[in-house]
Amino acid sequence: MDPIQPNQPEKKQVPNQVPETNQPTPPPQDPTSLESFIRQSSADQSGVPAQPLFQEWIQAQPQVIEKIIYKKQRVHGFFRTLTILALVVIGFLMLLETLNVFSLNINGFNLNLIYPIFILFSSVVIWSYRGLFGKIFGLLLFLVVVGGFFTIWVYTSLNPSTETKFWSYISYPFDSTVQYSKLYINTLVSDFTFIGKKTDNFIEWNYGSDRKLLVLSGNKENFQYYSIKEETNLNLLQNYYSIISLGINSTQPLYLYVKNLLALQKIDLTDTLVKSAKIHSAAIISDIVVWSFVNTLDIESALADITIHLPKDVWVKLTYKHLLWQLELVDFEQKGKWYFESTNIASAQKVVNITMRFGVARTKIVWRE
Repeated sequence: MDPIQPNQPEKKQVPNQVPETNQPTPPPQDPTSLESFIRQSSADQSGVPAQPLFQEWIQAQPQVIEKIIYKKQRVHGFFRTLTILALVVIGFLMLLETLNVFSLNINGFNLNLIYPIFILFSSVVIWSYRGLFGKIFGLLLFLVVVGGFFTIWVYTSLNPSTETKFWSYISYPFDSTVQYSKLYINTLVSDFTFIGKKTDNFIEWNYGSDRKLLVLSGNKENFQYYSIKEETNLNLLQNYYSIISLGINSTQPLYLYVKNLLALQKIDLTDTLVKSAKIHSAAIISDIVVWSFVNTLDIESALADITIHLPKDVWVKLTYKHLLWQLELVDFEQKGKWYFESTNIASAQKVVNITMRFGVARTKIVWRE
């Protein structure tokens, strides 16, 4: 403001007006593109209010990434699954061979010798399953294990190693010089009956099956032993179910051990001198008659339906362990978590120790008149 002219109005500066020109209109930008995001970030730094494009761009991009990652994981998981299936087959075969159910061989060569090699290859495949090496070897391992063992099984069926047997009678003489005997019976799937008999033979039985029954016998010090088991070489065309009706000389002290995978059992120890009996199985339905000569009875099974008949003149100490169970007891008292005792201790003439261990079982103990 000029001091000489106080009433002179202040002049306002007007910005220079640029004449309008025909400038091209910029093309519209895709709000989800990276370029739009960069432009918007530049606008934010210059002080111009930003539009919410960053969140839209982030939401749009991961959808494509997730689809790609999911597809890759699905491919990797397929080959890894094949390797795990091969390992499961090998482990199952090793378990059955350890349990003496059966063993695989080709012209006398036992295949269990190469099981560790399959396990080592499987470990390498699982470790590097994302690479091409892991995919190729995983597929080959699966084809060799599953396809190879199935081919061996079919080949064995077409070339049977056993003679079909329907019924046979077998007996072994009695040795009067020994003090006691031991009997081991090992079958796969059977209908098994055990009774005491008055006979000149130590053991005799009727046997019906498509599989051979192998017997190993001998003497050791003051006892004789018999090991009876079915052959372990399985045939696809065979009937695995066996029927065994076995009789024991009633005057010979005996230790009995019975092992089955699946079995229907009827074991009558009334007319025998069985001192100890062990019955082990995966799944059984069993009816057992215990007599006063028995000292110990041991039963183990994953699945069981068992009925035990006891004489009135024995005092029973029962140890019963289980996961799921139904236990029916009469005249017993529970002394501990897994321990029971019969109440006839005053009138009993003999003590019988019974131990039972089950996964899922229904057990019934009844007294004989």
